[in-house]
Amino acid sequence: MSTKVSSSKTYSIKAAANRLNLSEVYIRRLISQDKLETNKVYISDQVWRHEITEEALLALEAKHTQTRTMRNDGRNKYTVYANAAEFAKLTQIAKVDLPSMIIEKANKPQDTKKRYLAQKAKKAALRNNTK
Repeated sequence: MSTKVSSSKTYSIKAAANRLNLSEVYIRRLISQDKLETNKVYISDQVWRHEITEEALLALEAKHTQTRTMRNDGRNKYTVYANAAEFAKLTQIAKVDLPSMIIEKANKPQDTKKRYLAQKAKKAALRNNTK
């Protein structure tokens, strides 16, 4: 975070979030992780306001649109969360309406069990090494 003054247009966290269609929480997280540069403006006793420059906002916008995998409503484009019955119905519908669409389960039960057992063994080994 910077305390320098810039002559370009600046945005508040709320205005920047609205312009980029992101949440204010996400913008604040980027600021706290030093991934978004801001100017801190003194308001009153121990109160500061972050101002985001136009340049920093454009850089974030360019980066964010290149890696964006979310829909406008915030859900992932490629993932559908469904139980077994819903998954069966979805695959049946997709075969008729969208024959070129590939539908597969993301977490196969055997893979999940292997990962769980590997994590459990790793934790046990760490516990044994610390004794």
